[in-house]
Amino acid sequence: MINLGEIGSIELNAIPSSVLSATHPDPDELGDAMVHVLSSRFFPELSPSQQIAWILHCFQTVVTRYLPELGVVRSLVQFHSVRLYEDAELTLADACVMTESIMGLNWGDAASLFDMRGYDRYAIQPFRNYVRARTTTPIGEKKPIQAGKTLKIIYFSHYAYTNSDKSLANPLGPFIRDILLSHAAYGEAEIICYCVQWQDQTYIDVLTQRGITVRVIPQELAFARLDELRLTILADAPDVLISDVPSPIASWLFIHRVAPLQIYLDPGYPHWNLPEIDWVLLPGKVYQHGFELPSNRWSTMRVALCDTALDIDAGMSPAQVRTQSGDCIRFGVFARLTKITNAWLSAAESLLTQLPDATLLIVGAGNPVLVQRLLKNPDYADRVSLINEMVDLKAHQHLIDIFLDTFPFIGGLVCREFMAYGVPVVSLLAGEWDELLRDQRDPELLAQSPDEFVAYALRLAMDVEFYQIASITSIRLASRQNKPTYMVSDIEDGIRQAMHFHGHM
Repeated sequence: MINLGEIGSIELNAIPSSVLSATHPDPDELGDAMVHVLSSRFFPELSPSQQIAWILHCFQTVVTRYLPELGVVRSLVQFHSVRLYEDAELTLADACVMTESIMGLNWGDAASLFDMRGYDRYAIQPFRNYVRARTTTPIGEKKPIQAGKTLKIIYFSHYAYTNSDKSLANPLGPFIRDILLSHAAYGEAEIICYCVQWQDQTYIDVLTQRGITVRVIPQELAFARLDELRLTILADAPDVLISDVPSPIASWLFIHRVAPLQIYLDPGYPHWNLPEIDWVLLPGKVYQHGFELPSNRWSTMRVALCDTALDIDAGMSPAQVRTQSGDCIRFGVFARLTKITNAWLSAAESLLTQLPDATLLIVGAGNPVLVQRLLKNPDYADRVSLINEMVDLKAHQHLIDIFLDTFPFIGGLVCREFMAYGVPVVSLLAGEWDELLRDQRDPELLAQSPDEFVAYALRLAMDVEFYQIASITSIRLASRQNKPTYMVSDIEDGIRQAMHFHGHM
């Protein structure tokens, strides 16, 4: 076991996990030791592969252990990346690992979309320069798409998990699965799914049982099958390729031009500005300046879950959600804990103070250090509960009466699912997601300020009639938004716009 007095003796040329275990019992020591390693004057003297091994180990450890040193580790990794991308000995696989690490480090503690902006600057642009300067793989031509033909569309699914603990940790896999199922059912194109990084058999089975062709060439973190993936895509000869993640896998393939139209379906990581991206699909929002996305090549799309995902009882009465008024109200939030800000916590504290019998359930993965101020406050610590992991929403929806959405980084599909169960969602207009909020949330619960946010939650708690109207409205809005045909229409319309923009029509 390492202690602070022995940090200087860490053997940097050893296997990182053997000398600095991710399961080290003292998180403070662990975080300090990683910062020491990455800031050591001897670190640049290691071989590039050994530096990348440390970078990957530190990235995985700070994210999985929710260590407060994540921001420092990110800064150090980005500092080293400037030099490493230029290193003649850096292999493609290691360049991909570093890019993947920077992507995860910028996402790991983001409380705002702007918090992830380092990814494009410190990873994507230098990674593209690295690939363009060193590749021996042929760069594909931007071939025209034959007018009037039935399009062949490939979707990437990086996190192809279903019904597993991993799917709870990353909801993007089920999100893309629902798009695939909807597009295959309601669209006019031939749909193929590529599981390009992680997968389980259940995910594949769900798609193949619905007649969707699935190719499984997972890179995981080895990135050893990139050319196999490229050649398989070329053999399929798609007209359109849509990636769900701005990953090094997708970046390498886009740079090598593997389809006439290459599209990014942005799930909330708007920092991928490759010139090889022909179009961007923006779920639930319009283009915003200040993000690294092409400013003249985008369209919006509505988002729907598969009908079976919500399993809403058509006869559900809002009165069944909560029938009593008064202080005994159960507030809740389900989100990555990095989305919980001091302003949100202050609003929660105000509610718990004004409603002495109210409870608050906080559910989500991430570093719980910020929410400790609620858990340790003697005035309401016994009324605040934390489940420090992602959970099945359907199994937990009965535990809360009012959902307190995070801000400025809002909840997305999680809020819609709770609304479908009749749980009112109180939201705050905070700039980044205002268009989506105005379109999808109850206008009577859409606050302009934190004080108004608290006021709406208080009224829901004390006014039964207002609560039940809000519950009915929540179900209606969730049902209205959850239209797979609208989503597919928006995707295909975006593809048509992209084809017209690039002269394919």
